[in-house]
Amino acid sequence: MQNELTPLLKGKGRFVDDIQLAGTVHIAFVRSTHAHARIVDLKVDSATQAPGIFTVLTATDLINRVNPICAKLEATGSDQYFSTNWYPVARNLVRYVGEILAIIVASDRYCAEDAADLVEITYDSLPAVIDAHQTIENESPTDLQQQYQRSQLLPPHVGAP
Repeated sequence: MQNELTPLLKGKGRFVDDIQLAGTVHIAFVRSTHAHARIVDLKVDSATQAPGIFTVLTATDLINRVNPICAKLEATGSDQYFSTNWYPVARNLVRYVGEILAIIVASDRYCAEDAADLVEITYDSLPAVIDAHQTIENESPTDLQQQYQRSQLLPPHVGAP
């Protein structure tokens, strides 16, 4: 048996999650259960009042504090590239299952996860694109076709059948 495996096999391994530093906070994310939907209502009051919660952050809280992620591309022939802003927390619309809607900051992970379950979300479901070819072939029920056309880096004939 290798020496470095001995503590692991005896259940005495030490992992990053085992390290408890003074002042450490934990977070849990509230994520979308819809692939494409408008956010009609997002209620975080119950989560905010839960035990061990320091704060609950939504897009409204972060709008003036966090800049959107924006991919910058410098490439030959990139005149057709369309860069879009990507916010770390969904604003008004979710675009995929699992997109972050709220961030729960708490004293421990269990309080954070329990409070995440208290967030109430009302969605207005929208048609979802489940096939990339559907988007490219102009059959998309969303604005993804328009975004694809603006961000396409290759000439239209490249990759055509």
